[in-house]
Parts: sequence; C-alpha cells; structure tokens
Amino acid sequence: TVFFRVAIDGLIVLDDLKGLFPTARFIIIYRRSLLDQFISLKIAAKTNVWQWIDNGFKLPDSINIDLQELDGFCREVRAFYEDVLASSWVRERSVIVNYEELVSDPRGLFNRTVFPFLGVPVSKIWSVTKKQNTKRPSEIINQYEEIKKLIDEESLRQDYSFEQDTVMA
Repeated sequence: TVFFRVAIDGLIVLDDLKGLFPTARFIIIYRRSLLDQFISLKIAAKTNVWQWIDNGFKLPDSINIDLQELDGFCREVRAFYEDVLASSWVRERSVIVNYEELVSDPRGLFNRTVFPFLGVPVSKIWSVTKKQNTKRPSEIINQYEEIKKLIDEESLRQDYSFEQDTVMA
C-alpha cells in the first residue's frame, strides 16, 4: 500500500511500475474494516510507533475520532483501491487479499492464495511484526457512544475480489 500510495501522490504512477518491473507480480493487501484501519492509524500517530516489533510498545489508553476525518479517510481509501483495481494490467498481475484473513490464518492464506499465485512451493512463513491494537473499538475510542451507530454501516467496510467483475465497497 505504501508503494502505491506514492503513486497517488504523483511521484510514481501505476504505469511506471509496469514499465520498471515488466514481469513483477503484486500482492495487494487491504483491510475490510476501515474503522479498524483508522484506529490503527490514530494509535500510530499518537504513539509515533508505526510498526510494533519489540515489547517496548505501550498502547494508549484511548484515542479521539473526528467523524468528518473518519468519513474523509474512508472515501480516500476507497478511491485509492478503486483507482488501483481499475487498471486491467494490475488485475492481471496481482492477487488481492484482506488483512483480516491474513492475520487470522496466515499459513492458510499463503498456502491457498499467495504461494500458488507466485508459483513457488509452500514454505515457512513468519513475521516479527505484532498487531498494535489489541482493544475493541469500545475499549479505545473516547466517544464510542457517538461512533457505535456507524460501526455496522457499509461506509466503514470494504471488500474487493478479482473473482468478480465488480469491485464492492
């Protein structure tokens, strides 16, 4: 996402990737829950820890969420993925997976999807990165009562798949 994020900002565009890496294959990872993604972003901004690797990280007691900022974030993220997935060559040379499945069943996801896509044999997978937010939204958002009515709304969820002709958001 970070590399493609640069593309949106105009430094590199998707077609540059196609030209620079003509045989590359891409794994596109997205998060279904835009609220959880936004919470993680807020935690990282508050703690200035963007990747939790060691045991020195301390999750903040709470965070504040501005509803307008959350809405803008959701629109921006959805637009980003829709732009990326609109490219036929990206769709032909990529596999798309969601973060939630990746963290709940990494071995299964790699065995079913990633290894076959890359054409490589099944092998051991591991990561030193840990999930930063171990709290439910109700436990970390200060104004949760204001937010909870939005949690089940479609505007806070996204789902993408190459098996379908349409991108659902």
